[in-house]
Amino acid sequence: MSILHYFRSKLSTLRNSTSHLLPIYTTSSSIISNTKIILRKPTTPRVLKTNNNIFVSFLSTTAKNDTERPFLLPKDVESYSESYTTPPNPYQESLSKKTKLAFPKEAHKMVPHLEATFLTFLARATRAKSILEIGCYTGYSTVALANGIRHRKHKGAKLTALDNDPVAVSLAKKHVELAGLSGIVEFKVGDAFDIIENYGSDLQFDMIFLDANKSGYLDYYNAIMDQDLLSKNGFIVADNVLFRGYVRAFSDPYVRFSDLYTKDGPVPPQHKNIARYMHRFNEAVQKDTRTDNVLLPIFDGLMLIWKRKSTPFDVVRAEKFLEERSELYR
Repeated sequence: MSILHYFRSKLSTLRNSTSHLLPIYTTSSSIISNTKIILRKPTTPRVLKTNNNIFVSFLSTTAKNDTERPFLLPKDVESYSESYTTPPNPYQESLSKKTKLAFPKEAHKMVPHLEATFLTFLARATRAKSILEIGCYTGYSTVALANGIRHRKHKGAKLTALDNDPVAVSLAKKHVELAGLSGIVEFKVGDAFDIIENYGSDLQFDMIFLDANKSGYLDYYNAIMDQDLLSKNGFIVADNVLFRGYVRAFSDPYVRFSDLYTKDGPVPPQHKNIARYMHRFNEAVQKDTRTDNVLLPIFDGLMLIWKRKSTPFDVVRAEKFLEERSELYR
């Protein structure tokens, strides 16, 4: 039986049910993942065949609802990864519990511990001395970033955390103090874009973590680049750039937003808007000749962006080299 027939036979058995776990295969017989196929009666799923691959136009993440932070990996893989990652310290555990109590419907805005530990690693491995965090919420990522530079406190290491929610920031401040990090962390409450615009050209950061309102990502990015806020080796870490995987609907001709479903039904309109903002941001960064970048399909999507170091002379030299090489093979 061909793969296409296999899918058609499997999907035909699902038409009278609401959900089922089905392994997704390519024609090379390599398993991709156990993807939850969710059908809405009387919808019939579209099975597409192109370039010798099978596409089933349904998508899901490990997030059960809007109050849970999405992960692109299966839940069991996420749990396994956490079991082999340095566990949260007491301050992070306390902050996580109090965030869930104080903001039960918005606790998903807090970065997961795996991501927080990765941020600590990035800050430490790159020997960052100055960090700007745009959107700190209750401070879980703030504590993680500050832990990455605390060993450079004697060299003037500093983290500036921005957020417009004074209640969330007060919780962040308390736990930063408990962790003994208040000496290197400065909080600023207000509109992050206004704060960034008032920064002088003499201020630069080695690392900027962007995790604020998604509609403002492109404005934040342009402000950072236009005002030259990145140091010579500085870089930006932009979170949620894959946004539950929904960004695919704006670039993949075989995926439509009307085909994407969650556990509770069709993807909410507000999620479509956020995914559109993220796709526009990704496209703008990809086309920007001032920077180089890599989009990592981890957590909810991380984009690492750094200054492009080529000069006009380098470009001219490269063009000349290619021209000379092309003449050799004529």
